[in-house]
Amino acid sequence: MTDNKLPNYFHMYLSNETQFEMLSDTQAGMLVKALFAYANRGAEPDFDDLTLKLFFSLLKNNLDREFDNYSKLCEQNRRNANKRYASACDRIQEEKEKEEEKEDEEDKEKDTHSEKEADAAFCESVLSQFNGICERLPKVKRLTSRRAERIKQALPLLDGEGFVGLFKRAARSDFLCGGGKNEWKATFDWIMKPDNIARILEGSYDPTESPPTRSSYDIDELEEINRLEGY
Repeated sequence: MTDNKLPNYFHMYLSNETQFEMLSDTQAGMLVKALFAYANRGAEPDFDDLTLKLFFSLLKNNLDREFDNYSKLCEQNRRNANKRYASACDRIQEEKEKEEEKEDEEDKEKDTHSEKEADAAFCESVLSQFNGICERLPKVKRLTSRRAERIKQALPLLDGEGFVGLFKRAARSDFLCGGGKNEWKATFDWIMKPDNIARILEGSYDPTESPPTRSSYDIDELEEINRLEGY
């Protein structure tokens, strides 16, 4: 026998009947016992009987081939099982990675959604501040994408005063709140233009005894304001 992986049986073939018929019952019994001892423990008998030695040798070779084939079959089954296990592990790992990627995408979508909600809430609060502070100016009724973009662009221009400071400066300006000859009033969209933010924070529209000069106006609104003010 060449391997310790042995089946719990061994075969006797019909062709062996001829060999056993050549033996006496005593010899046949001894041969069968010897075969069991060899199959179970690998013990080889020490027969004095040459006939038994010959028949045992022939049957032993059959057992060795049978057990060797069984060992090879077990090894092949083991390799196949390992391949199936490895393949299953790969599939599990692949599914796990896909699931993790899906969760990451869902988290990103949630984060993006949360960021958008936070941005929208912030912009809505800016509109609310404007409506509450600039009571003499036209109210802002809704948040548009352009207004949201202007609010974001305005953040670095506020010089630490914040939107509240900007809106308070605009609210104090009689000119921006309709105190001119033609009662022109600044709108939220006009105030949020970068050049106008700068002029408001610089005090160009602060209350004075004389009206603002033409250089104080936003270039986009200059023609309209000139018409309203009669310049």
